[in-house]
Amino acid sequence: MIINNIIDPLFANDPEMEDMSTGSNKYRVFYRSHLDDQGRLTRDEIVDLIKAEFPNRQFQNCLEWSAGVGFMGFDLLDHGVCQHLHLIEKYAPAVESATKTIDTNSLGSKATCQLADSITGISPRQFDLIVASPPQFKTFALYNSSFGEYALENWYDANCERMCVDTDWQEHVDFFAHCLDYLTNDGVIVLVEHESHIAEIETMVTAGLTGRRLSSSMIPGKLTYLILTRT
Repeated sequence: MIINNIIDPLFANDPEMEDMSTGSNKYRVFYRSHLDDQGRLTRDEIVDLIKAEFPNRQFQNCLEWSAGVGFMGFDLLDHGVCQHLHLIEKYAPAVESATKTIDTNSLGSKATCQLADSITGISPRQFDLIVASPPQFKTFALYNSSFGEYALENWYDANCERMCVDTDWQEHVDFFAHCLDYLTNDGVIVLVEHESHIAEIETMVTAGLTGRRLSSSMIPGKLTYLILTRT
């Protein structure tokens, strides 16, 4: 479901902040505190992981699904892992921040951002790299019980639920039902998932894809990378 407005008046005056991507260009990446998701934490690791797993390969077109403000995608672009980047995100304020990042850094020829709640919202095209850190729990209660000391602090529950909960895995099911339509024959998918339910996610993987896991060193025992390629 596309969310066009800020969830609660609590965030109406949430100040705009900026961070820098970690590649040579140091892109200015804009966000607000309630948009500061896991992507800022895992962006360095996912860049290193993709470089290590696919050495000497530069991807042409990268899609970041469930992108938030695009922390991972802009770092992949800045490090030269991909040449072009397309972001899709269901929450309009995050899309506004990502659009400002594109405009401020003059990335119009390299990056685009779209408000969409499904990969099917993209016009027909194919990507050789798809990355995502999607909502990782099917209920808010599971999020609270699973993350413990890593739980995101000082967040209003509804906002945290928006970022962390995929009710009954509806978004994952939709993604796996359609992702092959957008993946090149030599394409790669890298998903950041929570270790507690990775086996459940793997049961959703579409026929025609094969996957393997790599554990995160940033949050060991909690986050896992699921790398998928065509069979």
